[in-house]
Amino acid sequence: MGPMALLAALSLLLSVCWNPAGAIGVAMAAWSLSALAVTDIPVPPAYRLVWTSGPWTLALAALLGAAAIVLAGRGEPIRRSGATHPS
Repeated sequence: MGPMALLAALSLLLSVCWNPAGAIGVAMAAWSLSALAVTDIPVPPAYRLVWTSGPWTLALAALLGAAAIVLAGRGEPIRRSGATHPS
């Protein structure tokens, strides 16, 4: 549950701050690296630690989700003026 909650919170935060298509790309890349971690392809040890289910993973997911909720009400996403409110 921890890694998927972290991935969902990361993609939510990126879609609020950046754009939804970029958030999907980053989430897919992060998931792909975690899938490669079970193979013989070298992945940094810190990356394996982040993608294990534990209290730190869930806390980071909650923090990212809360940041996305706070930032969602602050107006236009970065670099996209008029994206949600017509000029």
